[in-house]
Amino acid sequence: MKRMKRIALMLCVLVLLVSTLGTVAFAAAPVNAKIPVTIQLTGTVPAEQETYIVELTPEQTTNPMPANAENGVAHLEIVGQAAGAMEITYNKVGIYNYTVRQIAGENTDCVYDAAVYQVTVFVTNAKNGGFDVSVVAYKDGAAEKSEIIFVNDYADPDEISISALKTMDGNTPKNGAFSFQLLDVSGKVVETVKNVGRNVNFSALSFNKA
Repeated sequence: MKRMKRIALMLCVLVLLVSTLGTVAFAAAPVNAKIPVTIQLTGTVPAEQETYIVELTPEQTTNPMPANAENGVAHLEIVGQAAGAMEITYNKVGIYNYTVRQIAGENTDCVYDAAVYQVTVFVTNAKNGGFDVSVVAYKDGAAEKSEIIFVNDYADPDEISISALKTMDGNTPKNGAFSFQLLDVSGKVVETVKNVGRNVNFSALSFNKA
């Protein structure tokens, strides 16, 4: 009887070991998902490229996040008109929801895209083992899927040219005989030009705000 109990105990231990080893052997490897983001620029884009910051926030605090995440949020920096991606590693099946938005910059001549995207990452079991992953995004709660694109618009400046006519007792003066100054509201000299015959022409002035 004791011998039978020992054999039964050994069989139980063996079954437990096989079960445990089998679980380890067939554990699925983690899978990476990329959330692509594109910055587009319109209008009069400045020569010096600006750095744009895109923020990713999880719906649930337990959602996996990019490696650079801090205090529950992750940021992606994109320089100029370009594309980038946030990469997240998943190790179990699930449906993971996030919000993606752009943080407005400091250039007062730019209207930064304030669109908000709802992003869902689906992680499922693959037929041949491991995981399958897919990413979908919806702009501002729209029903149709969308790419994550932020369009930032820079103001197109308006120009005006100031000119005058100069005569001497009704006659045309010699070229360069007179100098003329254009002053701003504080009295600072903006430009000094000389006459060309009767014509006095200042350089065009550019304005991009009221």
